[in-house]
Amino acid sequence: MKDLLLNTSIFNGISDESKEAVKKIKKRVIKYKINEQVIRAGDRIDDVCIITNGLLRCIEVSPTGKDLDAFYFSTGVTFPFYMLFGGEKYHSFNTFAVKKTTAVWIPWKELEPIIRNDKVFMNNILIFVSEFMCYSKMIARCIEYRKVIERISYWLLHLTKSSEAVYVPMSQEILSDILKVNRSSLNQELVNLQRLNVIEIKNKEIKIIDREYLESQL
Repeated sequence: MKDLLLNTSIFNGISDESKEAVKKIKKRVIKYKINEQVIRAGDRIDDVCIITNGLLRCIEVSPTGKDLDAFYFSTGVTFPFYMLFGGEKYHSFNTFAVKKTTAVWIPWKELEPIIRNDKVFMNNILIFVSEFMCYSKMIARCIEYRKVIERISYWLLHLTKSSEAVYVPMSQEILSDILKVNRSSLNQELVNLQRLNVIEIKNKEIKIIDREYLESQL
């Protein structure tokens, strides 16, 4: 629990009383294998999940059973606060482990009163949910563009400020899934942008060198 408190943003700055209360809650720590299903659409939402290591892929399911958009939860992500505070009772997505993943499940019935009685805790949740929803809306706007270069340009421009680099903790396969583009087309465009000295890619960071060029693609 110590590492969980240190590495997860929602616990930053909460009171010692809240930390002790969270520590006393009986939790489930589960390790998932690659491709193992974690959540099924229709499962009741009884717990908050905190990913301490790994990556989950969530596929939204429509009321008719049709698969909709896919999105990812990585290390440090906590969910589904937006559904719990929104009054949802059941999960609306199927979730699978993309890689070996460890998750901590905390009963919502016991965690909720701790959050509500700690203003810092509640503020952390508000910020986390707001950032998550803003990112989700950004991706939704991004995939409205038709061309691969347009989607890449929009994604990069809206994830960074002028002096920042984008950290991409996933493979091109996952990024292509997020942007809803062909993997080979994505790689081709990224290579071309590097050749034109528009971006620089080192390890898993992408730095924009020429923002005007990306803006001209939109």
